[in-house]
Amino acid sequence: MKLRTFSFILLPISALAIAVGGNWPLAVVAFWLVGALLLPSSKNAYDATFILPLLLKKMMEAFKSRLPQLNYFSMDATAERVKYGQEVIAQMPQIPTALDHVPGNSLTANSVDIKTLFDDVKMKINKCKKVILKVPTSDAVKLELDPAFQEAIANAGFALAESVVTEALAFVNPTTFTKELVEPLVEVDKVTLSRARVAMNQSKAGDRRFGLAGSDFMSSLTNDPRIASGDYYGQRVDGNPYVTLNNIEGFQAVSEYAQFPTANNLLAFMFDPRALLIAIRQMTDTLDMARRLGIPVPILDETRVDPQTGLSFTSYMWIDTATHDIYAAFVVMFGVSGGRLALDGSGDQVAGAANSAIDRSGLRIVSAATV
Repeated sequence: MKLRTFSFILLPISALAIAVGGNWPLAVVAFWLVGALLLPSSKNAYDATFILPLLLKKMMEAFKSRLPQLNYFSMDATAERVKYGQEVIAQMPQIPTALDHVPGNSLTANSVDIKTLFDDVKMKINKCKKVILKVPTSDAVKLELDPAFQEAIANAGFALAESVVTEALAFVNPTTFTKELVEPLVEVDKVTLSRARVAMNQSKAGDRRFGLAGSDFMSSLTNDPRIASGDYYGQRVDGNPYVTLNNIEGFQAVSEYAQFPTANNLLAFMFDPRALLIAIRQMTDTLDMARRLGIPVPILDETRVDPQTGLSFTSYMWIDTATHDIYAAFVVMFGVSGGRLALDGSGDQVAGAANSAIDRSGLRIVSAATV
Protein backbone atom coordinates (compact mmCIF):
# COMPACT_ATOMS: atom_id res chain seq x y z
CA MET A 1 0.00 0.00 0.00
CA LYS A 2 2.86 2.40 0.86
CA LEU A 3 4.59 1.56 -2.42
CA ARG A 4 1.36 2.20 -4.38
CA THR A 5 0.81 5.54 -2.60
CA PHE A 6 4.41 6.53 -3.24
CA SER A 7 4.00 5.60 -6.93
CA PHE A 8 0.95 7.86 -7.20
CA ILE A 9 3.15 10.79 -6.18
CA LEU A 10 6.40 9.90 -7.92
CA LEU A 11 5.19 8.76 -11.34
CA PRO A 12 3.19 11.89 -12.29
CA ILE A 13 6.12 14.10 -11.31
CA SER A 14 8.53 11.89 -13.28
CA ALA A 15 6.25 11.84 -16.33
CA LEU A 16 5.93 15.62 -16.31
CA ALA A 17 9.71 16.06 -15.96
CA ILE A 18 10.36 13.66 -18.86
CA ALA A 19 7.85 15.49 -21.05
CA VAL A 20 9.44 18.86 -20.28
CA GLY A 21 12.83 17.36 -21.16
CA GLY A 22 11.52 16.46 -24.62
CA ASN A 23 11.54 12.64 -24.33
CA TRP A 24 7.89 12.12 -25.35
CA PRO A 25 7.97 8.30 -25.91
CA LEU A 26 9.22 7.75 -22.38
CA ALA A 27 6.69 10.30 -21.06
CA VAL A 28 3.84 8.38 -22.69
CA VAL A 29 4.95 5.18 -20.96
CA ALA A 30 5.12 6.97 -17.63
CA PHE A 31 1.64 8.46 -18.05
CA TRP A 32 0.31 4.99 -18.98
CA LEU A 33 1.71 3.58 -15.74
CA VAL A 34 -0.08 6.35 -13.86
CA GLY A 35 -3.37 5.37 -15.49
CA ALA A 36 -2.83 1.70 -14.75
CA LEU A 37 -2.37 2.48 -11.08
CA LEU A 38 -5.22 4.95 -10.76
CA LEU A 39 -7.87 2.92 -12.64
CA PRO A 40 -9.55 -0.10 -11.01
CA SER A 41 -8.74 -3.61 -12.14
CA SER A 42 -9.84 -3.93 -15.76
CA LYS A 43 -10.81 -7.57 -15.29
CA ASN A 44 -13.18 -6.79 -12.41
CA ALA A 45 -14.68 -3.83 -14.27
CA TYR A 46 -15.14 -5.96 -17.37
CA ASP A 47 -16.89 -8.73 -15.48
CA ALA A 48 -19.16 -6.41 -13.52
CA THR A 49 -20.42 -4.54 -16.56
CA PHE A 50 -20.44 -7.37 -19.10
CA ILE A 51 -21.79 -10.52 -17.48
CA LEU A 52 -25.34 -9.35 -16.69
CA PRO A 53 -26.07 -7.88 -20.17
CA LEU A 54 -24.60 -11.06 -21.68
CA LEU A 55 -26.89 -13.29 -19.63
CA LEU A 56 -29.96 -11.20 -20.40
CA LYS A 57 -29.24 -11.14 -24.13
CA LYS A 58 -28.89 -14.90 -24.34
CA MET A 59 -31.99 -15.47 -22.22
CA MET A 60 -34.07 -13.22 -24.52
CA GLU A 61 -32.80 -15.06 -27.60
CA ALA A 62 -33.95 -18.35 -26.08
CA PHE A 63 -37.29 -16.81 -25.03
CA LYS A 64 -38.03 -15.91 -28.65
CA SER A 65 -36.72 -19.08 -30.32
CA ARG A 66 -37.17 -22.06 -28.01
CA LEU A 67 -40.99 -21.93 -27.87
CA PRO A 68 -42.37 -20.81 -31.25
CA GLN A 69 -45.94 -21.35 -30.01
CA LEU A 70 -45.63 -17.99 -28.26
CA ASN A 71 -45.89 -16.41 -31.72
CA TYR A 72 -49.37 -17.87 -32.23
CA PHE A 73 -50.88 -15.16 -30.01
CA SER A 74 -51.30 -11.42 -30.45
CA MET A 75 -48.50 -9.60 -28.67
CA ASP A 76 -48.35 -6.01 -27.44
CA ALA A 77 -44.86 -5.44 -26.06
CA THR A 78 -43.44 -2.00 -25.30
CA ALA A 79 -40.73 -0.46 -23.14
CA GLU A 80 -43.34 1.44 -21.12
CA ARG A 81 -42.58 1.25 -17.40
CA VAL A 82 -45.57 0.27 -15.26
CA LYS A 83 -46.23 -0.96 -11.76
CA TYR A 84 -47.35 -4.50 -11.04
CA GLY A 85 -51.15 -4.61 -11.24
CA GLN A 86 -51.40 -1.37 -13.23
CA GLU A 87 -54.08 -1.04 -15.89
CA VAL A 88 -52.81 -0.40 -19.43
CA ILE A 89 -54.36 -0.04 -22.86
CA ALA A 90 -52.98 -2.60 -25.30
CA GLN A 91 -53.77 -2.70 -28.99
CA MET A 92 -55.03 -5.57 -31.09
CA PRO A 93 -55.14 -5.36 -34.92
CA GLN A 94 -58.47 -5.83 -36.68
CA ILE A 95 -59.46 -6.64 -40.25
CA PRO A 96 -61.00 -3.78 -42.30
CA THR A 97 -64.31 -4.17 -44.14
CA ALA A 98 -64.35 -4.32 -47.95
CA LEU A 99 -66.96 -1.86 -49.31
CA ASP A 100 -68.87 -1.59 -52.57
CA HIS A 101 -67.51 0.92 -55.06
CA VAL A 102 -69.05 2.42 -58.19
CA PRO A 103 -66.44 3.42 -60.80
CA GLY A 104 -66.48 7.17 -61.28
CA ASN A 105 -67.39 7.91 -57.67
CA SER A 106 -64.89 9.34 -55.24
CA LEU A 107 -62.37 6.80 -53.99
CA THR A 108 -62.14 8.65 -50.68
CA ALA A 109 -65.76 7.99 -49.73
CA ASN A 110 -66.12 5.88 -46.58
CA SER A 111 -62.36 5.84 -46.04
CA VAL A 112 -61.12 4.27 -42.84
CA ASP A 113 -58.55 5.90 -40.59
CA ILE A 114 -55.78 3.35 -40.16
CA LYS A 115 -55.75 4.11 -36.42
CA THR A 116 -59.24 2.61 -36.18
CA LEU A 117 -57.91 -0.74 -37.37
CA PHE A 118 -56.54 -1.30 -33.88
CA ASP A 119 -58.87 -2.09 -31.01
CA ASP A 120 -57.91 -0.64 -27.65
CA VAL A 121 -58.02 -3.41 -25.05
CA LYS A 122 -57.96 -2.51 -21.38
CA MET A 123 -56.04 -5.02 -19.32
CA LYS A 124 -54.02 -5.32 -16.14
CA ILE A 125 -50.34 -6.16 -16.01
CA ASN A 126 -50.90 -8.54 -13.14
CA LYS A 127 -48.65 -11.48 -13.88
CA CYS A 128 -44.94 -11.70 -13.19
CA LYS A 129 -42.62 -14.65 -13.68
CA LYS A 130 -38.98 -15.06 -12.70
CA VAL A 131 -36.11 -17.52 -13.05
CA ILE A 132 -33.22 -17.28 -10.57
CA LEU A 133 -29.83 -18.82 -11.31
CA LYS A 134 -26.72 -19.15 -9.17
CA VAL A 135 -23.89 -17.76 -11.29
CA PRO A 136 -20.58 -19.67 -11.30
CA THR A 137 -17.71 -17.71 -9.78
CA SER A 138 -15.90 -17.44 -13.08
CA ASP A 139 -14.94 -14.68 -15.45
CA ALA A 140 -17.11 -13.54 -18.34
CA VAL A 141 -15.08 -15.31 -21.02
CA LYS A 142 -15.47 -18.70 -19.33
CA LEU A 143 -19.22 -18.12 -19.01
CA GLU A 144 -19.38 -17.30 -22.71
CA LEU A 145 -17.64 -20.54 -23.69
CA ASP A 146 -19.07 -23.00 -21.15
CA PRO A 147 -21.64 -25.23 -23.00
CA ALA A 148 -23.39 -26.25 -19.78
CA PHE A 149 -23.84 -22.63 -18.78
CA GLN A 150 -25.12 -21.75 -22.25
CA GLU A 151 -27.74 -24.48 -21.95
CA ALA A 152 -28.77 -23.26 -18.51
CA ILE A 153 -29.42 -19.76 -19.84
CA ALA A 154 -31.37 -21.14 -22.81
CA ASN A 155 -33.46 -23.22 -20.44
CA ALA A 156 -34.21 -20.10 -18.39
CA GLY A 157 -35.56 -18.37 -21.49
CA PHE A 158 -37.62 -21.42 -22.40
CA ALA A 159 -39.06 -21.63 -18.87
CA LEU A 160 -40.16 -17.99 -18.96
CA ALA A 161 -41.75 -18.38 -22.42
CA GLU A 162 -43.55 -21.53 -21.32
CA SER A 163 -44.90 -19.77 -18.22
CA VAL A 164 -46.37 -16.99 -20.39
CA VAL A 165 -48.06 -19.45 -22.78
CA THR A 166 -49.42 -21.49 -19.86
CA GLU A 167 -50.93 -18.37 -18.28
CA ALA A 168 -52.56 -17.49 -21.61
CA LEU A 169 -54.07 -20.96 -21.99
CA ALA A 170 -55.58 -20.66 -18.52
CA PHE A 171 -58.08 -18.27 -20.16
CA VAL A 172 -59.41 -21.03 -22.43
CA ASN A 173 -62.67 -22.10 -20.79
CA PRO A 174 -66.42 -22.11 -21.58
CA THR A 175 -66.91 -18.67 -20.03
CA THR A 176 -64.22 -16.96 -22.09
CA PHE A 177 -64.74 -18.84 -25.38
CA THR A 178 -68.28 -20.04 -26.04
CA LYS A 179 -67.62 -21.84 -29.35
CA GLU A 180 -66.92 -25.54 -28.94
CA LEU A 181 -66.66 -28.66 -31.07
CA VAL A 182 -67.51 -31.96 -29.37
CA GLU A 183 -65.30 -34.85 -30.49
CA PRO A 184 -64.68 -37.94 -28.31
CA LEU A 185 -60.96 -38.65 -28.07
CA VAL A 186 -61.31 -42.08 -29.74
CA GLU A 187 -62.78 -40.37 -32.83
CA VAL A 188 -60.10 -37.69 -33.25
CA ASP A 189 -58.47 -37.81 -36.68
CA LYS A 190 -57.94 -35.66 -39.76
CA VAL A 191 -61.69 -35.13 -40.08
CA THR A 192 -61.65 -33.44 -36.66
CA LEU A 193 -59.41 -30.71 -38.05
CA SER A 194 -61.67 -30.41 -41.09
CA ARG A 195 -64.71 -29.95 -38.87
CA ALA A 196 -62.84 -27.34 -36.82
CA ARG A 197 -61.94 -25.45 -39.99
CA VAL A 198 -65.56 -25.37 -41.15
CA ALA A 199 -66.81 -24.29 -37.74
CA MET A 200 -64.33 -21.41 -37.63
CA ASN A 201 -65.24 -20.42 -41.19
CA GLN A 202 -68.87 -20.22 -40.15
CA SER A 203 -67.87 -18.08 -37.16
CA LYS A 204 -65.88 -15.78 -39.49
CA ALA A 205 -62.64 -16.31 -37.62
CA GLY A 206 -59.44 -14.87 -39.07
CA ASP A 207 -57.61 -16.74 -41.82
CA ARG A 208 -54.32 -17.09 -39.90
CA ARG A 209 -55.11 -20.04 -37.68
CA PHE A 210 -53.20 -22.14 -35.19
CA GLY A 211 -53.90 -24.91 -32.74
CA LEU A 212 -52.54 -26.06 -29.39
CA ALA A 213 -53.40 -29.49 -28.07
CA GLY A 214 -52.67 -32.06 -25.41
CA SER A 215 -50.57 -35.14 -26.08
CA ASP A 216 -53.54 -37.55 -26.33
CA PHE A 217 -55.21 -35.41 -28.98
CA MET A 218 -52.00 -35.10 -30.98
CA SER A 219 -51.31 -38.85 -30.77
CA SER A 220 -54.75 -39.57 -32.21
CA LEU A 221 -54.04 -37.19 -35.09
CA THR A 222 -50.63 -38.63 -35.91
CA ASN A 223 -52.04 -42.17 -35.80
CA ASP A 224 -54.29 -41.28 -38.74
CA PRO A 225 -52.51 -42.66 -41.87
CA ARG A 226 -53.88 -39.77 -43.92
CA ILE A 227 -51.67 -37.43 -41.88
CA ALA A 228 -48.61 -39.68 -41.53
CA SER A 229 -48.59 -41.07 -45.07
CA GLY A 230 -46.25 -39.53 -47.62
CA ASP A 231 -49.06 -39.70 -50.15
CA TYR A 232 -51.01 -37.11 -48.16
CA TYR A 233 -49.46 -34.78 -45.58
CA GLY A 234 -46.39 -36.89 -44.81
CA GLN A 235 -45.98 -35.46 -41.32
CA ARG A 236 -44.64 -38.29 -39.24
CA VAL A 237 -43.41 -37.97 -35.67
CA ASP A 238 -39.68 -37.29 -35.87
CA GLY A 239 -37.00 -36.79 -33.21
CA ASN A 240 -38.88 -33.91 -31.56
CA PRO A 241 -41.13 -35.40 -28.84
CA TYR A 242 -43.52 -32.44 -29.08
CA VAL A 243 -45.21 -32.70 -32.46
CA THR A 244 -46.18 -29.80 -34.72
CA LEU A 245 -48.28 -30.37 -37.83
CA ASN A 246 -47.70 -27.62 -40.37
CA ASN A 247 -50.09 -26.32 -43.05
CA ILE A 248 -52.83 -28.84 -42.45
CA GLU A 249 -56.60 -28.44 -43.00
CA GLY A 250 -56.50 -24.64 -43.02
CA PHE A 251 -54.25 -24.30 -39.96
CA GLN A 252 -50.73 -22.92 -40.29
CA ALA A 253 -49.59 -25.03 -37.35
CA VAL A 254 -51.13 -27.37 -34.79
CA SER A 255 -48.73 -28.01 -31.93
CA GLU A 256 -48.58 -30.39 -29.02
CA TYR A 257 -48.08 -28.47 -25.78
CA ALA A 258 -46.81 -30.21 -22.66
CA GLN A 259 -48.67 -27.97 -20.19
CA PHE A 260 -51.97 -27.94 -22.08
CA PRO A 261 -54.94 -27.61 -19.68
CA THR A 262 -57.49 -30.42 -19.56
CA ALA A 263 -60.23 -28.89 -17.37
CA ASN A 264 -63.75 -28.74 -18.83
CA ASN A 265 -63.06 -31.75 -21.09
CA LEU A 266 -60.63 -29.67 -23.17
CA LEU A 267 -58.66 -31.57 -25.82
CA ALA A 268 -57.43 -28.76 -28.09
CA PHE A 269 -57.84 -25.07 -28.77
CA MET A 270 -57.99 -23.78 -32.34
CA PHE A 271 -57.72 -20.02 -32.81
CA ASP A 272 -56.55 -17.03 -34.77
CA PRO A 273 -54.10 -14.61 -33.12
CA ARG A 274 -56.89 -12.23 -32.02
CA ALA A 275 -58.24 -14.82 -29.59
CA LEU A 276 -55.67 -14.08 -26.89
CA LEU A 277 -53.65 -10.93 -26.34
CA ILE A 278 -50.45 -10.88 -24.27
CA ALA A 279 -49.16 -7.48 -23.16
CA ILE A 280 -45.58 -7.29 -21.85
CA ARG A 281 -44.32 -4.20 -20.07
CA GLN A 282 -41.15 -3.10 -18.34
CA MET A 283 -41.18 -3.31 -14.58
CA THR A 284 -40.93 -0.18 -12.48
CA ASP A 285 -38.78 -0.54 -9.39
CA THR A 286 -37.18 1.80 -6.86
CA LEU A 287 -33.56 1.37 -7.98
CA ASP A 288 -33.55 4.38 -10.33
CA MET A 289 -35.07 6.57 -7.64
CA ALA A 290 -32.46 5.41 -5.15
CA ARG A 291 -29.67 6.30 -7.57
CA ARG A 292 -31.14 9.76 -8.18
CA LEU A 293 -31.26 10.31 -4.44
CA GLY A 294 -27.65 9.20 -4.06
CA ILE A 295 -28.56 6.10 -2.08
CA PRO A 296 -26.13 3.19 -2.59
CA VAL A 297 -27.76 0.31 -4.51
CA PRO A 298 -26.37 -3.11 -3.49
CA ILE A 299 -27.60 -4.84 -6.66
CA LEU A 300 -26.88 -4.73 -10.39
CA ASP A 301 -29.83 -4.37 -12.74
CA GLU A 302 -30.14 -4.46 -16.51
CA THR A 303 -33.14 -3.83 -18.77
CA ARG A 304 -33.16 -4.87 -22.39
CA VAL A 305 -35.73 -4.14 -25.11
CA ASP A 306 -35.72 -6.29 -28.22
CA PRO A 307 -35.73 -3.90 -31.21
CA GLN A 308 -37.68 -6.31 -33.42
CA THR A 309 -40.50 -7.38 -31.12
CA GLY A 310 -40.51 -4.74 -28.37
CA LEU A 311 -40.16 -7.46 -25.74
CA SER A 312 -38.82 -5.98 -22.52
CA PHE A 313 -37.06 -7.89 -19.74
CA THR A 314 -35.37 -6.93 -16.51
CA SER A 315 -32.52 -8.82 -14.88
CA TYR A 316 -30.80 -8.46 -11.53
CA MET A 317 -27.54 -9.71 -10.06
CA TRP A 318 -26.54 -9.68 -6.42
CA ILE A 319 -24.39 -11.44 -3.84
CA ASP A 320 -25.68 -13.27 -0.80
CA THR A 321 -23.73 -11.67 2.02
CA ALA A 322 -24.09 -14.78 4.18
CA THR A 323 -22.86 -17.38 1.66
CA HIS A 324 -21.07 -15.11 -0.85
CA ASP A 325 -22.97 -16.88 -3.64
CA ILE A 326 -23.83 -14.75 -6.70
CA TYR A 327 -27.32 -14.89 -8.18
CA ALA A 328 -28.97 -13.63 -11.37
CA ALA A 329 -32.73 -13.22 -11.72
CA PHE A 330 -34.64 -12.76 -14.99
CA VAL A 331 -38.10 -11.23 -14.73
CA VAL A 332 -40.93 -10.78 -17.25
CA MET A 333 -44.10 -8.87 -16.29
CA PHE A 334 -47.21 -9.19 -18.42
CA GLY A 335 -50.99 -9.39 -18.64
CA VAL A 336 -53.36 -11.59 -20.64
CA SER A 337 -56.81 -10.96 -22.05
CA GLY A 338 -58.96 -12.60 -24.68
CA GLY A 339 -62.27 -14.04 -25.71
CA ARG A 340 -65.23 -12.40 -24.01
CA LEU A 341 -63.12 -10.93 -21.22
CA ALA A 342 -62.98 -7.17 -20.77
CA LEU A 343 -62.32 -4.76 -17.94
CA ASP A 344 -65.27 -3.19 -16.18
CA GLY A 345 -65.25 0.27 -14.59
CA SER A 346 -63.44 -0.98 -11.51
CA GLY A 347 -60.67 -2.57 -13.54
CA ASP A 348 -61.76 -6.15 -12.93
CA GLN A 349 -62.11 -8.64 -15.76
CA VAL A 350 -65.67 -9.74 -16.52
CA ALA A 351 -67.27 -11.77 -19.32
CA GLY A 352 -68.76 -9.66 -22.08
CA ALA A 353 -71.28 -10.55 -24.76
CA ALA A 354 -71.04 -13.95 -26.42
CA ASN A 355 -70.34 -14.25 -30.15
CA SER A 356 -68.20 -11.13 -30.24
CA ALA A 357 -65.42 -10.91 -32.81
CA ILE A 358 -62.79 -12.07 -30.32
CA ASP A 359 -65.04 -14.81 -28.94
CA ARG A 360 -65.45 -16.15 -32.49
CA SER A 361 -61.66 -16.22 -32.91
CA GLY A 362 -61.33 -19.29 -30.70
CA LEU A 363 -62.80 -22.79 -30.86
CA ARG A 364 -62.50 -25.29 -28.02
CA ILE A 365 -62.40 -28.96 -29.03
CA VAL A 366 -63.82 -30.96 -26.12
CA SER A 367 -64.47 -34.63 -25.45
CA ALA A 368 -67.96 -33.91 -24.03
CA ALA A 369 -70.26 -30.89 -24.21
CA THR A 370 -69.79 -28.13 -21.63
CA VAL A 371 -72.24 -25.46 -22.87
